[in-house]
Amino acid sequence: MSVLIACSYEVGGLPFRMAEVLNRRGLPVWYLSVAPPTGGHDSTRFHYGERHEPWDISERIGGGASPREVVRRLAAARRELDIRAAFATGAEAHLLGRAGLPYHYWCYGSDLDWQAFAPLWPEGHPLLRRAWTFSRFALGLRRRQRRSLRDAVAVMVAPYQKPALDRIRAGAPLFALPHLLAVDDRARLLERRAAERDAVRRIVGAERFIFSAARHVWCGALAAQADNKGNDVVIRAFARWRGSGGDRAVRLVLVRKGPDTEASARLVAELGLADAVTWLGEMNRDELGRLYRGADLCLGQFGTPVITYAMLEPLAEGTPCLSHFVFPHPGVPGYPEPPPGMAPRDPEGLAREIGLLLGDEAAREDAAARSWAWVRDHCSEERFVEAFREIFPLEAWPAFGARPGDLAMS
Repeated sequence: MSVLIACSYEVGGLPFRMAEVLNRRGLPVWYLSVAPPTGGHDSTRFHYGERHEPWDISERIGGGASPREVVRRLAAARRELDIRAAFATGAEAHLLGRAGLPYHYWCYGSDLDWQAFAPLWPEGHPLLRRAWTFSRFALGLRRRQRRSLRDAVAVMVAPYQKPALDRIRAGAPLFALPHLLAVDDRARLLERRAAERDAVRRIVGAERFIFSAARHVWCGALAAQADNKGNDVVIRAFARWRGSGGDRAVRLVLVRKGPDTEASARLVAELGLADAVTWLGEMNRDELGRLYRGADLCLGQFGTPVITYAMLEPLAEGTPCLSHFVFPHPGVPGYPEPPPGMAPRDPEGLAREIGLLLGDEAAREDAAARSWAWVRDHCSEERFVEAFREIFPLEAWPAFGARPGDLAMS
């Protein structure tokens, strides 16, 4: 018996990472991606490099095949590999059902924002690009995405997504998996931070810095989108903190990623922060980890109130992170307790929280320790594997902790 992790959207390479961890932990899991590179960008290769794993059956199943051929190949693989269930995301998940394979569906955000409903346009979006996107939506993307949600055994959503899901499939069974994070030993983590500190300072150009890795989605029509990151709140809060006596040697570090990057750059200039902000290019997860570890404080998302990787990744690296979310949300399964770092969404309130942490080293170290412990308890590889086994309780799962067998296909 085995399970398939399938995606037609790579979600930052996370489905591949899940398959890698589950196989390393001894669970027979296959991985399938039929996701075309978005704008020439392959998320999995970008974050994890060129990988040829025996459990990756993407080339065998996908490889440019038509949907009809993908279904045929899936049905054959289901029988040959004794695949009993799947964990899936993306608009083509419905192909699993057509191949006789029941699946649980993970809503990652834009599948409901841009695909199940009419798309919104960022500022200055080219007219020809709009026409192409809307044609793709009208000619079947909406139908396929909604079918993928309707045909799933159960659906995993963030609390803010529940009203949108109800418009498509009211009363859908819900499930939850924890975020998957590598949690290093605390003492070893502190040693890495000390060893990397000088190199990170050179990258940033400052002894101390605040890091926000969230991609820029916040203005114009996108402000109404559920994927709104609230980057403007971060920039305005930094300006308020700095202008009210904050340490002017501290820099704000932002990443050039997202449709509203230029709007954020204009806001930085308007607020007189050009000399206080460092812009970095898009980074893979190893590079992000170094920035998280080197920061005095990280800032997550201040648009849609939700717990995200942009918040939890810094916590796993032992750095406090402020973010805006709502907890609890009755009716939507999730964590039993909130992570540290819940912050207000208004710039003035966030500026106060920044000042409390950056102005008190003992408070910052305490927040860092509590942050790391929360992720260890709720989002470690061990916890993710346990939760996955609970959702897919196959009789033939190996004993927990068993060594993985050779899953190479002939």
